[in-house]
Amino acid sequence: MTEPSFFEAVETTLGPLSAACGLIGLVDGLAGSGLLGALREPVRWQDAAAGAGMSDEVATAVLAALVAGEVVTAQDGLARLTPPWRALTAPTAYAPLDVVLAGDAVQARQLRRSGPATPTGPCRRRTGSPSPSPSRPTRRHRSASRASGRAPSSTRCGR
Repeated sequence: MTEPSFFEAVETTLGPLSAACGLIGLVDGLAGSGLLGALREPVRWQDAAAGAGMSDEVATAVLAALVAGEVVTAQDGLARLTPPWRALTAPTAYAPLDVVLAGDAVQARQLRRSGPATPTGPCRRRTGSPSPSPSRPTRRHRSASRASGRAPSSTRCGR
């Protein structure tokens, strides 16, 4: 068996991780906007996306990512969460999805802190005000988070 090239290794190992990170960010954003909850029942995706201010191009790309990630099924212009995602977003779920995602983010931060410090990463994303340290949001960021009722987000995958 031959060793893969650097680029083959990146594509086969980091590519799926990066895609998963992007999908988590997308799901988190849709949950915060209310669109994920709307998808518990079949909806006309283009209408729901337009109502959220998405252009046709963005709506098409978002739907394609959700279908590829097996978050939704799309058929005849209607989109709906797959059964596992309906279970995760059900009013009777063991924990709200945003709490589950936030818990995963805390675990990811703890794991990062247990190793060498890495100020940047391939899966960075920005939410809210930039912070000098991803683990210590600025005062303005904390105030905005408190006002919105949401926990402060970091700038990395896994939030």
